[in-house]
Amino acid sequence: MTQTSKASVIVTWDRAGIEALTDTCGPAAASWLSAHGFAVGPIEVVASEWSDLSAALTRAVANGQHLVTICGGVGLGVKDISPQVVEKMSDYAIPGLGELWRRESLKYSLSSYLSRSGGWVKDGTLLLAIPGSAKAAVEYLGIVGDVLPLALKGLRFSHDHHSETVEGHA
Repeated sequence: MTQTSKASVIVTWDRAGIEALTDTCGPAAASWLSAHGFAVGPIEVVASEWSDLSAALTRAVANGQHLVTICGGVGLGVKDISPQVVEKMSDYAIPGLGELWRRESLKYSLSSYLSRSGGWVKDGTLLLAIPGSAKAAVEYLGIVGDVLPLALKGLRFSHDHHSETVEGHA
C-alpha cells in the first residue's frame, strides 16, 4: 500500500463486560493488520447488541477509518447479529468476500459453510465481519490479504472521483 491505511477493530461479545478481559481475537486481528501495513487504532469491545455495535461502527466510519474489522457475531446464534447490523448500516455489500472466505476456509473447518462473514462498504470505508476466535480471524484476514489493497484503492479512487465530480457541479 502506498498510503498508510487506517484500520480499527471492533470485537462484539455476548458478555462484553466480562469477557473483554480475556479477548484474544481483537489483539490477533490488530496484530495481523499492523503487520500488513495498517495503522491500527485502539480495539473496541462492545456487547452483541444492535445499538452498541451500530454506535461503534458509526464512530469508526466518522473517524475516517479506511477499514473496520468486526470480530464476532457471524455464527448462527441468537446474539450473532454482526451481519444484520452491518448490512443495515452499509451502502452496499461485497458478496465476493464472503464467497471467498467460505471457499478458502473449508481447509480449516467444515463449518465455513455456516459462516455469515462478509464485506460491505459505508461512506467509502470497507467493513469486514469475521469470526470471533483469534485463530479464525487471522485465517480470514489472511484469505483476503491480497484483495484488501485492491479494494481499498478502488474505494479511495471512487470516493475521490465522486468528491471531485460533486464539487465540479456544485
